[in-house]
Amino acid sequence: MTEQTPKPGPDPKTLLHLSSQFLRRRHFFDCRKYAHQAHQLNSSLAGVTKILAVADVLLTTTYETPNGNIRDWYEVLQVDRYSQDLNLINKQYGRLYGLLNPCDNTFPFADEAFEIVCDAWGVLSHSEKKFEFDCMVKKILEGEQFWTVCPYCYYLYEYPRVYLEGCVRCVNEKCGKAFTCVEIDRPPDEVLSVGGYVCDGFVMLGLKTGCWNPFKPVHKKKPDCGTGGGVDDKYVEISDDDDEDGGCVNGGVKVEGGGVTVEPMGANVGRKKSAARNTKKVTGVGNRARKEAFVEPEESEDYGFEVDFDEYR
Repeated sequence: MTEQTPKPGPDPKTLLHLSSQFLRRRHFFDCRKYAHQAHQLNSSLAGVTKILAVADVLLTTTYETPNGNIRDWYEVLQVDRYSQDLNLINKQYGRLYGLLNPCDNTFPFADEAFEIVCDAWGVLSHSEKKFEFDCMVKKILEGEQFWTVCPYCYYLYEYPRVYLEGCVRCVNEKCGKAFTCVEIDRPPDEVLSVGGYVCDGFVMLGLKTGCWNPFKPVHKKKPDCGTGGGVDDKYVEISDDDDEDGGCVNGGVKVEGGGVTVEPMGANVGRKKSAARNTKKVTGVGNRARKEAFVEPEESEDYGFEVDFDEYR
């Protein structure tokens, strides 16, 4: 019985040629797909990093404005949104400048990508233009995305609004727990710029302006759950076998051991429970702000604070 000879793998040069053909037709996703495969097989292959740079820039997000579409300059230079690190911005610009310079990069649309990179640097390296661009992006994203916090490790995340009240998994390697997305106020720029914040229990430390607190949900109007009025279409009535006499316990949230548990507070009241109709369970994705120098979870018990979310609805 003869042994079968293993089939040879794809040739990196062939993959790079396919990537170039897709780029010529402006099929940027397929272009990047085959370029990545070629790069994995041979990272030193001539031209592979240049074609990847072209595809990455031309695939960046664009925002619709009254003055036309504008690209996400942070995404173009591959830096965090609202980054204040001018050295990193200049470093990324220099790297992409060398990869996309039309004098050295002969791939299709390299000149177009090169101009986009130059425009991005022209905005992000200029303090006034950067400030205007940041304000525009914040205004655009205000209705499309929201911020939430993991109640176990206090990491902050920014998600598309479709995940609001959905169940997601924290991507912090030391946590990894699932939690429900509750909208909180957007972190101030000083938190986003350093990628972290410091707290002592529920008390924020080191904030220079404002009274932002990630443990306080955004104030929302409580849905009409009375018998005479209609419930908002986003909510459906659910039953609770544990409730006595059809009543419902007015619940509160108490921090215990770094987690959040619901404990009975007060007497029974005659109200309905509501649950999101279209909740989703997804793995953690989206932008996040890391934590810095938090208290250990067991220390948070000593403060004995109880937060009733009902007053914020």
